[in-house]
Amino acid sequence: MFAVHTQLYAQHPPAWQITDEDGLPSMEVYGVYQDTKGYIWFATELGVCRYDGNSFKTYPTPTARSKGMSNLREDKRGRIWFMNFSNQVFYIEKGQAKELKIPKHIKIYRVQEVQVNIKNSKVYIQDSHQILEYNPANQQWQTFQLDPKLSTITGLTQDNYANMWYLEGGRVLWKHPHNGKPVKVKRMPAFFGEKMMFLGDLWGMGKRGDEIRRVKNGKIEAAFSQHHSQLKDLVITRFKRDREGNYWILGFNGGYCFTADFKPFRGGLHLFEGTVVSDVLQDREGNYWFTTLRSGVYFMPSKEVLYYNEDNSALEDKRINALAMNTKGDLFLGGTNGKVSVFDPHTRRIKFQHDIGQIKEVEAMLYNPHQQQLYVSSNGLNIFKEGQSNKWDFYTKPNYKESPMTVMPDAGVAGSAPKNYAFFGKDHIVSASSVGIDVIRLAPRPNELPPLTPVFRANNRTYQVTPNKIPYVHYLPYFLRLRSGRARAVWGDTVNQRIWAGYHDGLYYYNAQGKANQLIDQQNNHGIYALSITQTPNGLVWIGTIEHGLYGIRDTTIVYHYDMGSGLVSNYCKVLRPDGNKLWVGTAQGIQLVDPAKSTFELFNQQDGLVTNEVRDLLIKGNQVWVATTKGLLVFNKTEMRKNTSFPPIYITGVSIWDKEVPLKEAYELAYDQNNLRVEFKGLAYRSRGRFLYKYRMIGLDSTWTTINSTNSFARYSSIPYGTYEFEVKAVNEDGVESEGIAVLQVTVHKHYTQTWWFILLVVLGALSVLSAFFLLRIQNLKRENHIKQALRNSQLSALKVQMNPHFIFNALNSIQEFILLNEKRLANAFLGKFADLMRLTLDMSNEKQVGLVEELKVLRLYLELEAIRFEDTFEYQIKVDDSIDPEEVSIPSMLIQPYVENAIKHGLLHKKDHRKLFISFTKSDEGDLLCCQVEDNGIGRKKSWELKAKRKTYHKSFAMSATQKRLELLNHGRKASIMVSIIDLENEAGQALGTSVHLKIPIDSTFN
Repeated sequence: MFAVHTQLYAQHPPAWQITDEDGLPSMEVYGVYQDTKGYIWFATELGVCRYDGNSFKTYPTPTARSKGMSNLREDKRGRIWFMNFSNQVFYIEKGQAKELKIPKHIKIYRVQEVQVNIKNSKVYIQDSHQILEYNPANQQWQTFQLDPKLSTITGLTQDNYANMWYLEGGRVLWKHPHNGKPVKVKRMPAFFGEKMMFLGDLWGMGKRGDEIRRVKNGKIEAAFSQHHSQLKDLVITRFKRDREGNYWILGFNGGYCFTADFKPFRGGLHLFEGTVVSDVLQDREGNYWFTTLRSGVYFMPSKEVLYYNEDNSALEDKRINALAMNTKGDLFLGGTNGKVSVFDPHTRRIKFQHDIGQIKEVEAMLYNPHQQQLYVSSNGLNIFKEGQSNKWDFYTKPNYKESPMTVMPDAGVAGSAPKNYAFFGKDHIVSASSVGIDVIRLAPRPNELPPLTPVFRANNRTYQVTPNKIPYVHYLPYFLRLRSGRARAVWGDTVNQRIWAGYHDGLYYYNAQGKANQLIDQQNNHGIYALSITQTPNGLVWIGTIEHGLYGIRDTTIVYHYDMGSGLVSNYCKVLRPDGNKLWVGTAQGIQLVDPAKSTFELFNQQDGLVTNEVRDLLIKGNQVWVATTKGLLVFNKTEMRKNTSFPPIYITGVSIWDKEVPLKEAYELAYDQNNLRVEFKGLAYRSRGRFLYKYRMIGLDSTWTTINSTNSFARYSSIPYGTYEFEVKAVNEDGVESEGIAVLQVTVHKHYTQTWWFILLVVLGALSVLSAFFLLRIQNLKRENHIKQALRNSQLSALKVQMNPHFIFNALNSIQEFILLNEKRLANAFLGKFADLMRLTLDMSNEKQVGLVEELKVLRLYLELEAIRFEDTFEYQIKVDDSIDPEEVSIPSMLIQPYVENAIKHGLLHKKDHRKLFISFTKSDEGDLLCCQVEDNGIGRKKSWELKAKRKTYHKSFAMSATQKRLELLNHGRKASIMVSIIDLENEAGQALGTSVHLKIPIDSTFN
């Protein structure tokens, strides 16, 4: 950061001093250089340092035999070369200073100059008697010894084609091509100089300012001979040309600047008088850097601004409140010390000064060109009258006892100092003071009263003007109070015949009849509190306010309103000065030139060379802009003040992970737990003096630019999620110009291994494996359980069938026994034959889970034939199969129908004496998916059967039916379509039993295991 103090010189552009208190290693500085990146380098008595506009970095040279360094150079690789005063040469590479060791076999006399070839980076060292050439590519040395009779070698320099030039004995010129050996060019007709430089032409420099010569068209000429008297006593330290083509001659007593055509800058302005200036640099922004041998470094943003104060000029007080100028170009300065000075801008001298004699600062001034009068406000209105021979007659209020005017302290003329003046036509001025707004009638000529009555009325008292006692009443014979009350600004609008008045309670305008109207900002719903008022040639009245910016008014309508949100640097607009239809605005943050037609706002502040941003008054005369400040008087040419269009360089300078600095790279691959990142960067914007901006963003995380002040030159990101990102940063200088290129850093944060694809795939595969194993195991268990259950069911079915088969056999054997006891051999024999067939079929079917309907019908018929033999002629049966049923195609569970047939005979027909009938039918349901079987008998019915059972001494439970019921439950287990059984008791109308009907519905498509 630049130092606050500013040691300046006579009529000098403002320059800010940089000292050891700011970090400069030494106040004795020998040279300055700007490298290709934009950094500023200084060679000092205590080493070489680099400056970034905010801080210094000094590079230690441990092997140096002396710390004083000079001759800063740069090669193609960006290495900085320099030398000390002990015949040592050094260079800085990768942040470290290293010595270039000269081989011991080379005898060194006195190293005077170092040059680095701009094409091949060869290093040329000028010794007093030889030229040393070092090639970094192969680390080889060569020496070139010239004619020893011609004494020393001087003036080593380099042209734009990478050729080296030097002198022998100050007269013989040698050329050393970058790819060859030295060649003698010519012998100079006279002493050419101890030093040479290529500044477009080849220049030679002696010890004095008038000993600067150049080779032009083969001839040697003294380019600055016409300035011999000015330069003859200047002992030269440096002769250079800046980026604009200006020549700088610097020495032990400051220096001078000359234009490209050798005209002295500002008429021969002597810069830094009394100071030993060792070097000068104009950087890429156009700023100037001056190094000195006792006072450190001076930074000059612009040479176009001149600065006057009590130290470098005849001004007694640098605090200036008001400015005015007469038709001759004399500048009036009103100071805070109550003095009025007449300043000649051409000679820059004070022509006349008057102390008003009051302990009150000058508040305002207004010059009347028609009467050559200057109106000065300082505890009242005071008048200067231009007299003969550049003398000034001063008129002020008379002695208190002699003047009736002095008993009117609220008049604004003699009692209270006006804050602002303005003309209202040629014959009137209007003033604003703490007591109100006054209109003052001016006398047409001295010693002549105006045509109006010289009677004043104020404070309900009337005063008679007495001309012979009050000399200055000829100049202020009459005034009119528009309104009492504190006022700050006033303007006389002769175009629309209005007076604009800025009171403490708002803005008012008076018409020709004296009627007052208040103007309010209706859009923002507040009053307009004027601090300054002016008018441009297009008729617009402009109002500068205390806190609401700038208003432009046409007639009585607001047509412009500017504030900080629309381009103003400050809403506090103290001074307004028209420049054509443009407007100069003086604020506490600098000066702005507002162009309403283009809506542009050009800013001039400390970054452009002003010594302070606080402006007290402005005066525009042609291209000259005069600025009154509390730190002195400034002037600049508005056409030569330029916006800083230089793109500020931007660099990423450091990276830290979890606040631990890591080596700087272009890209970083970070682990998941390295996602706390701090990125440091550096922008170079010297004119801003540390007041510029940074914009940065992390693409992939947030595409919006974050803007920060340059004092915070880092960005921090914590807990960056995994992914690939691109960090971008750029600088924005004081004029809003952004970096041409963006500094970029690639960042990749890897996933935690638990978030990687292979881990997720592994987890998924593992989970699937576990689930698969679980389900496979479960399925196996279920299959095992089902197998066990099915085996159990099958065993139960088999057991039931095995139990049912013996049951049927027992019944058959009982029938055979009965035939034998009755001696019915024929019937017994027939019965046994059919019984054998039935047993064979039964045995065949007992191992089958499912049989065809045709097999089931065979068993039923054999069984019924056996029962018919048993009952002889008292039993009839019928089996009917519907034509829609193909017994060969339909299958049913084996021995499913037979138990119901057996039960009908045993419990229904057995107890009936005769006419026993049994009817069995097979049909299909309407949907065709069910086989419907009906077993109907005309027996005694279930009720009568139960009654007979109850009369028996021992109760025998029907095994066949209970077994059949269990078998049905097993068959129906786990099936969507089940076998359904319903039993209907047949009765007549009297309720007598007619038999029993059993209905079975068997799913045709079902498979029963």
